[in-house]
Amino acid sequence: MNTRKGVIATVLDPFQIEDGWFALELIEFQVLPGTGLSPDLVAAVNRTIQCLRLNDLECCKARSKFAEDYWQGHISLDYLTRHAPFVANELRRQEQLHE
Repeated sequence: MNTRKGVIATVLDPFQIEDGWFALELIEFQVLPGTGLSPDLVAAVNRTIQCLRLNDLECCKARSKFAEDYWQGHISLDYLTRHAPFVANELRRQEQLHE
């Protein structure tokens, strides 16, 4: 994603993003603004999603593959957390982890 960001001023700085600003819907694995955000923050999150093309088919497929591999037991939660931390955090937040 850093190569996509370049120097676009409207993209949120990853070091300033707080938990809950971005959410993941678990059907098509699209990134959405989190709930309860101010209208200005929703606009900034949406600009970031659009500028970085976070919902391009390849990105959604990659997130889906990580989740499916985890749900099917092909990868561990530790692996998922190391390689797809956003997906892992969203599965935790949405109580979609398996035991």
